[in-house]
Amino acid sequence: MVVDLEFFFCQDYHSARQNFLAASKEVNASMQSLQHQQFPELFCDVSILEKSSQQALVTISGTHGIEGYCGSAIQTNLLKQQQHNLPRELFQVHIHSLNPWGMQYLSRCNEDNIDLNRNCLDFSQPLPVNPFYPLIHPLIDVPVWEQPQQEQFWTFYQSFVSKYGLATWNQAFSGGQYDYPNGVMFGGLSPSWSHQILEQVINSLPENLDCIVVIDFHSGVGRFAHELIFVAHSSQNALQKLSKIKKDKILIYSHNNLAINTDNISGLLVNKFAQYFPQKCLSLVVEYGTYNHQIMIEAIIKDRWNRYHSERSDRSEREFLLNWYSPAHPYWRKQVIAQSLDLITKLFSAS
Repeated sequence: MVVDLEFFFCQDYHSARQNFLAASKEVNASMQSLQHQQFPELFCDVSILEKSSQQALVTISGTHGIEGYCGSAIQTNLLKQQQHNLPRELFQVHIHSLNPWGMQYLSRCNEDNIDLNRNCLDFSQPLPVNPFYPLIHPLIDVPVWEQPQQEQFWTFYQSFVSKYGLATWNQAFSGGQYDYPNGVMFGGLSPSWSHQILEQVINSLPENLDCIVVIDFHSGVGRFAHELIFVAHSSQNALQKLSKIKKDKILIYSHNNLAINTDNISGLLVNKFAQYFPQKCLSLVVEYGTYNHQIMIEAIIKDRWNRYHSERSDRSEREFLLNWYSPAHPYWRKQVIAQSLDLITKLFSAS
């Protein structure tokens, strides 16, 4: 089958949404279109295929808004592949653009600068403390982000990594923080709208399910066009589903000086499913790599800088970020479509 890459990999939120809605209609999925409470033109759409199987697939796109263009392409393709690749009776829920503001305005974070993957916490409890982030924030909270500021930041980065190691840097920069609302990886001080939407979806899942595979699709971490699978939670019942997946794709990835452990990330979204279904759930964060570690750090800083120092309506200021998270290169797009379909086919193939 020839895949129309331009159809699946859209360049704007509304086109991606219309493709997803049309694909859902083609397979007679029931739809819930959840309108954003502040931006009525934006929606999180939930496509549900209510089948008899006691196994369920839940996919999520757009947790990190701008990364939703990759996830949306995967979800729309999955819907179009129903008759060819997926079990006929598989119960499916596809959550499209969980962070529609970020997808529309080409930002990882939501309208309040909240990183949804640091927001799924119990806010009645003390929030995690990130002791090293206060050293980083003054270097990126600057009115101008040009060569002198960039050189100062990267000099600090090299010194920090030399002293504490890359894993500590990743925890400091990427692990989440709750003290600087205008900083990177801010987890918020209360459940976001998207967090509440996710809980609604979880509460609507049938109680008779035996196994729930949750996949939160992302882009930007890892080698170019390489699929990387983080296992955030796995019940013993669901663990065998990973047996057909190549081991070099799973768990902790160390390549190009990248070392990430999901245990060190606070408020991870897919962990919400594990809280409700600890004995039934396989929770995965699946990344499709784009560019090297330092380029993606730069993208996160530039995203934050654009939010506070550029007009949101000036899309040209953000266009370059979209290519970093959803490259136009045909090889990258083909690999994303092929690998994601292969992953899900193997997860639900007969033992």
